[in-house]
Amino acid sequence: MRRTSLDELRVVIGLLIYGEVFESSHEHIESLYKMDGTGRLIFPVVMAKSHFRVLLSMIRFDDKATRTERRLEDKMAAFQEI
Repeated sequence: MRRTSLDELRVVIGLLIYGEVFESSHEHIESLYKMDGTGRLIFPVVMAKSHFRVLLSMIRFDDKATRTERRLEDKMAAFQEI
């Protein structure tokens, strides 16, 4: 497997933010990548579905062991140290 570039990580984070802004964060990846007019065109345009899946399966934003206590003070605790 090749190394992931900083630009690729930015794309993944951007797609996650986009999904949240447009209330599609709980949609299945398959529906986001549909090309029949029901998907989100930005997803297949900026990153292949298979690569997006791989990066999502590997990326971690926070430490689960301390998440609960940090979240009591900050709802964005999982993302504060990116």
